[in-house]
Amino acid sequence: SGGNDYHGSISAFHTDNVLQSRGLFQNTRNPNTGRIIPVFRRNEYIGGFGGPLQKNRTFFYGSADILRQVSAANDNSVVETPEFTNFVSQRFPNNKSAFLLKSFPAAFVPYTNFRTAGTILGINCAALASPSTTVNSPIGQIPCDLPVTGEGVTPITAPREGTQWSVRVDHQLREKDRLYVSVFRNIEETLDGSTIRPQFRVPFPIKNWYTNINETHTFSSNVLNEIRLTFVRVDGDIRCAQCNIPDTISITGGMANFGKGGPVPFIQNNYHVNDVLSWIKGSHSVKAGFTFSKLQSNWKPTASYQRPIYNFLNVWEFVNDDPFSQANIGLNPRDGSVITPDVAERQNTISVFVDDNWKILSNLSVQFG
Repeated sequence: SGGNDYHGSISAFHTDNVLQSRGLFQNTRNPNTGRIIPVFRRNEYIGGFGGPLQKNRTFFYGSADILRQVSAANDNSVVETPEFTNFVSQRFPNNKSAFLLKSFPAAFVPYTNFRTAGTILGINCAALASPSTTVNSPIGQIPCDLPVTGEGVTPITAPREGTQWSVRVDHQLREKDRLYVSVFRNIEETLDGSTIRPQFRVPFPIKNWYTNINETHTFSSNVLNEIRLTFVRVDGDIRCAQCNIPDTISITGGMANFGKGGPVPFIQNNYHVNDVLSWIKGSHSVKAGFTFSKLQSNWKPTASYQRPIYNFLNVWEFVNDDPFSQANIGLNPRDGSVITPDVAERQNTISVFVDDNWKILSNLSVQFG
């Protein structure tokens, strides 16, 4: 982790869509954005510093890394038009579809590749007395040329932020005993959910700890023992947004989905104790030791299974609140009781080993254990 002199470093890294090279198949320009590669920015700042706490005996080193990244969309998405939202709201004000369209509109108004009611129904509006002539549809009379859906590129970006730091301290306890402790912390946060309907976006944090304690004792020039204690924690939370809305509402060939999955919090702890005795005797290099591991895993998806998933075969069934299928139902089919698939896993593992590496010749070794 260092020496008797203080030393450190600092650096910065930047890349973006201008500096980024294109892949083999990235050669088609999106006419709506004028770009082949979407707008992309990544900035990373790194620094480290170390040196003596007590000369010739105790040393430290610390480092930090800060990441800030954002990516823009470059693909077209299909969404409803304002005209269709108004039509549904006026004609079916009490339907769930009207509530969804008015409460969770797309982040942009479509501006290309429009599909009218006539197009979806397979009717040539130009052949009618007037393109706006009403025609029959599964939701009743509707103007033939009413734009139902269109396409565009969402202006909502996808950020990613990460922060990590580490500290290590080495200490010479005695002439034959050396101790070091290291701690590593990692935090990453993105925005999880739809960039098309930002009302369904929510932070998704993952926070991790890595800790290691190591002690080495030298018995003699050919006998050494090393014991290591390790702790690892992974902690995350898949959160729901607008939790009163079903997990997912999808319209096949229609428009962007409504809803977002979750909540599913999770946390896992791992504990390890490892001890290894090394002995060199002539041409034999012998190692013996044990490992004890303890796992604690907690995962709580029950609440997410109380939020169903609905699929509509087309936009007309969506307007009529007539789903084709329903899934993600956390019910026991035998008695209708609520399924609680929460996991609280506990596991202990012990292993013991003996290994001998025997160097028979300068170019021949045999290992057994």
